[in-house]
Amino acid sequence: MNDDFGTGWSLRNLAEDLLVLGGSAREREAGKLLAESLEFCRKASQPENLLVTLASILENWGRLGLRESLQGEVLEELGKLARKIKSKKYQELYRKHGGTRSE
Repeated sequence: MNDDFGTGWSLRNLAEDLLVLGGSAREREAGKLLAESLEFCRKASQPENLLVTLASILENWGRLGLRESLQGEVLEELGKLARKIKSKKYQELYRKHGGTRSE
């Protein structure tokens, strides 16, 4: 885990393992790990890795205990990046979670 890409990827995988195990303490810890993963993925400048972390946060939002204002930020970042790389999969996820922009 000596690079931002690998660190972001590893933190996300650990968070997703905690979500599978369940329990509110694990889910809140997963939220912290996903937020940290998000920062590393942004620094790595690798769109697909960032999109996967953004998607994981949105798909598990209600379980993560993250600040409410982050949800809109994550949604718009996912939508912007999905449009930029022309990813239909992530544009659909953006709309599923309430995104409306379609540039």
